Amino acid sequence: MIFADYFVICTGINERQLQTIADEIKVKLKKRSIQNIGIEGYNEAKWILMDYGDVIVHLFSKEMRSFYELELLWGDAPKVTWSMFTGNLCEGFFTKVKNCLFSSAFEVSIFQLRSSIHV
Repeated sequence: MIFADYFVICTGINERQLQTIADEIKVKLKKRSIQNIGIEGYNEAKWILMDYGDVIVHLFSKEMRSFYELELLWGDAPKVTWSMFTGNLCEGFFTKVKNCLFSSAFEVSIFQLRSSIHV
């Protein structure tokens, strides 16, 4: 059973950068009254999982992303682009996440896990 609509997967350069990206996502989304359900792996900062209900954000070190290869696990899920969220109810969420990730991370993918976009 799938509990999220989207996975956002990104790679950071080092532990400090991954923690900074996680902090920035949390702060920016909190300003929009979007609360996370949970965060795992923050202290170790090899794989930080941020649960926002319909969206799960995975922040990986390069080594961990290569090791777990989530893209292969979800290979049949459509890969989507940021532009799909312009003008819908998810736009604020994804715009804030996008700004945090693209200013810091170097490899970002979004996978749609359910067959239709729920907005």
